[in-house]
Amino acid sequence: MRNIWVNEAFVEQLDDMLRRRKRERSDELFYYGRVVLVDTLLKVKDGDYVLDIGCGGGDTIKRYENRCFVVGIDISRKMCKEAKKNISRGEIVIASMEHLPFKDGVMDKVVAVYSIVYSPHKRKIMKEISRVLREKGELVIYDPNRISIRTLIRRLLCIKFSISGEKDNPKYIHHKIVTKQALSYFDFRNLGYEVNLNLVYWCGIFSIHTFLPSKIFSLMDKLGYKKWGNAPILKFFSDFLILKFVKDREKENCKEGRKEENVF
Repeated sequence: MRNIWVNEAFVEQLDDMLRRRKRERSDELFYYGRVVLVDTLLKVKDGDYVLDIGCGGGDTIKRYENRCFVVGIDISRKMCKEAKKNISRGEIVIASMEHLPFKDGVMDKVVAVYSIVYSPHKRKIMKEISRVLREKGELVIYDPNRISIRTLIRRLLCIKFSISGEKDNPKYIHHKIVTKQALSYFDFRNLGYEVNLNLVYWCGIFSIHTFLPSKIFSLMDKLGYKKWGNAPILKFFSDFLILKFVKDREKENCKEGRKEENVF
């Protein structure tokens, strides 16, 4: 697939969509998973070395930069430039997920929020993440779920865009990529196992309510929709997956002296 990150219209569309969702009540659940649950699982501590894969505009880095050393990578020059404007202490590097420009075993935590889905080389990415993580280092992923209603809706929208001849529409590009490249819980679990990343916890998030009238939100609240992603069996079909892995391969621990360590 062509490099979509040189397509500024596509990058701007994604950025605009993200900013719009921050202001809308309809995506409260989306951000509950993307921010609240991700932060809870990652548990960043003082002195941690944290890598943000697909950092975008730098929102995740901004939450962590005053507590630890955090570096973000993104393949989009436009997004990296935007991130540098938004952060004060974190580092930004233009790089791909498939080739992380860091030494082996230098990261305590890695977080990837809605980024792994954009690459068809998932096994290579997971292998690279495992390589840069310290022993017992942790990885938290937030990504679309391949077996969800939301993915089905995206497939239908792709057909609509295709029939109407709008294949250059950024939304079509996005939906086509996600429907083709999203993974399921089982896919992630198996990939992690192959590269010594043990899946220790996972849950889901349902955001299908974003297609419903706003007056239904009060009913959704009463039904406890934020907990649906933890329900047995049901969570396998969540719109988004949130997964926590721990690197568990036995090897000699890295030495102390992290503040002076060069991670590149």
